[in-house]
Amino acid sequence: MQICKKNTIIYYFRYIYSLAFNKHVRTSINKLIFFYKNVYAMYSLPIFFLSLFSLSALLLAGEEKEFLDKYHSPTTEEKAVYYRLCKRDNMKRMQGKVKIYRIEGALHSELAYLDGLRDGYCTSYHPNSNLASKGLYDADRRMGNWEYWYDNHQKQKEEVYTEDGKLKIESYWNKNGKQLLKQGTGFYEFFDDFEMATEKGKFNRYEKEGTWVGYFDDGKMYFQEEWMAGKLISGLSHDKSDNTYAYTQAQYHTIPTFEGGIGEITKFLNKTIRYPREAQKAGVEGKISVKFIVDIDGSVKDAQVINSNSYLNEEALRIINMMPAWKPALLRGQKVAGASVLPITFKLR
Repeated sequence: MQICKKNTIIYYFRYIYSLAFNKHVRTSINKLIFFYKNVYAMYSLPIFFLSLFSLSALLLAGEEKEFLDKYHSPTTEEKAVYYRLCKRDNMKRMQGKVKIYRIEGALHSELAYLDGLRDGYCTSYHPNSNLASKGLYDADRRMGNWEYWYDNHQKQKEEVYTEDGKLKIESYWNKNGKQLLKQGTGFYEFFDDFEMATEKGKFNRYEKEGTWVGYFDDGKMYFQEEWMAGKLISGLSHDKSDNTYAYTQAQYHTIPTFEGGIGEITKFLNKTIRYPREAQKAGVEGKISVKFIVDIDGSVKDAQVINSNSYLNEEALRIINMMPAWKPALLRGQKVAGASVLPITFKLR
């Protein structure tokens, strides 16, 4: 009977293993299987129920439907371009396989999450359901080889993301199958679905060279840039109202910043934090990281706790939502909405 129970428990974990999409989850389950084989006799039932609870929180939570805008940020159903089906753990972090659909119902992409970060293989699809891209995320960073296809199945390009995060365009083909870029040298043209524009120009040994231009999907000019050995010399961009913005490398692509830097952020946090009474009673300390969007006017929106603590979440979100205006991100000299993450430390005195 004991052997039968033991084998049943191990079979259960192997079944969960087969459902797990992420390599880290699979590694953890393998360790549990090894643990049961070696210490089952003494601690079988308590460990089984504890592990069952943990795995259920990770893999068996109810599926949620969330509406997203064109940048994949949360929005209302009326404004949604996509919707997402996902499972979250008891700390509200996405876990396991996540699917994103176009609002009319066609699958847009499927990917894996671990503790709220993209981690594992990602595939995306064209509106006609043909494969558009596939590649690997590691802790929210693209890694290794990524491949892309046109909606007619023709290979479009191959990218390589290096260990230090640098992107290298390896190969590129036009829609008729003619290769125009090989081993990082040649002509390149690509539609960027974040900027909603097509950019084109030449690479020389993986570095941009010469004149690069971009066009909106209505054919109007978006930007013209001059590059030399991978460095931007000058650029001029246009918005949809035909305003122009001159920029150099420093304004090419920046992240949101807080006026005065980390020193001013620390002063604001020290002045604003109200330690939750229940957390004080329970002796709870910790660091809560909050991800949020800085809009083009500098305001903070869509705050979301990454590493949750039920005692501290509400206060962390209150602090973020009270923050004064940030300096928004820049893209080709123009203000754009951009994401930022701020850790908040709660420490009893």
